Amino acid sequence: NTIGYNDIVGLRYKNKSGHLCDIFRWNTLIDAKFAKAIAVIIAESGLDVSRIVVQNKSPEIISIIENFCIKYSLAWRKGITKKGLTEISIYKAGTILKILEDIFEVPRLDSKKSASVKVPNAIMGAGEEVLSSYLSTYIDCEGYVSKERPTVTITSASGENILRLQYAFLRFGIVSSFASFTAMATNSKKPKK
Repeated sequence: NTIGYNDIVGLRYKNKSGHLCDIFRWNTLIDAKFAKAIAVIIAESGLDVSRIVVQNKSPEIISIIENFCIKYSLAWRKGITKKGLTEISIYKAGTILKILEDIFEVPRLDSKKSASVKVPNAIMGAGEEVLSSYLSTYIDCEGYVSKERPTVTITSASGENILRLQYAFLRFGIVSSFASFTAMATNSKKPKK
């Protein structure tokens, strides 16, 4: 007998020091809701060895992460930051972080995360429902919809991410262009170009 993908109910990661992280359980891994959560994690999260932190003011974005945590039985807590943002902290997240890093190419422990993010291959190769869910959520996090004309602006420090976003939009017949510019970061204590 062989074990197939549909036979797996969960994964557990054992790190180099021998610590077993919590089991990550799933029914079907890549669906539209999972794609939305991946988009939020790529666009809005801070990642470390065993924790994912998402801060946002949008109830819809926070709801995506809350539902993700509930669906996959992740340990999490919710609070409000000093700046009034809602914060979701997913702790004991070593297993899901390993899955995100190895399968979904989400960079972690990288001081230049924003410059190395990209639309994951697993999302690029998925069906239209999954890809459109990812794109719409990514735009909600990182995009700006113009009120004057029918355009969406997305900023990213990652050239590969912009290129992959262009390919993804082409799957829906949307032609896009990009412009490169240098700006100062305004969301940190030590602004950098």
